[in-house]
Amino acid sequence: MRWFRIPVAYVRTLIATFKYPEHMSIKQRQKAIELIMKLAKLYGLDTSVSDRCHLSPESISQVAQARGVYRIYEETELQYIGASGTDIQWRLKRHYYESRNIHKARNKGLADLIASGRASLEWYVCPFAGWMEEYELTEYCQKHGRQPALNSHRRSGLINRSCW
Repeated sequence: MRWFRIPVAYVRTLIATFKYPEHMSIKQRQKAIELIMKLAKLYGLDTSVSDRCHLSPESISQVAQARGVYRIYEETELQYIGASGTDIQWRLKRHYYESRNIHKARNKGLADLIASGRASLEWYVCPFAGWMEEYELTEYCQKHGRQPALNSHRRSGLINRSCW
């Protein structure tokens, strides 16, 4: 397992140098993603994106218990991009059970979407889930000029300020 340290250290250094993806050039972002996916394959992780399914307790139980990124849609419109640094399944269960008690939910819009039954889910396993979430948010913002509707705007430094 010692030979894993060199590529992991290199990716961490690359990402730490450019704390947020919007500070990297397109070429640097592509290189970072390639390295992250190579590392995932070295660890034996399946990084393919799941098929989109209705967000329910049954579908959540099919989600991997690993770190990764998930996307929540309303019909075809992306509403939320999230990540879990330890367990995607646990994070989605938390969203689901918060939706059953909306007045205590942190993100009431997301809880309302899940409670109404209109939410669908896509996810993938990734060793650097937090960075990939930031990358996806940055890409979405650059493409649409705003964050997904239900992502919090309080996350400072995450997205290039020009998209606000």
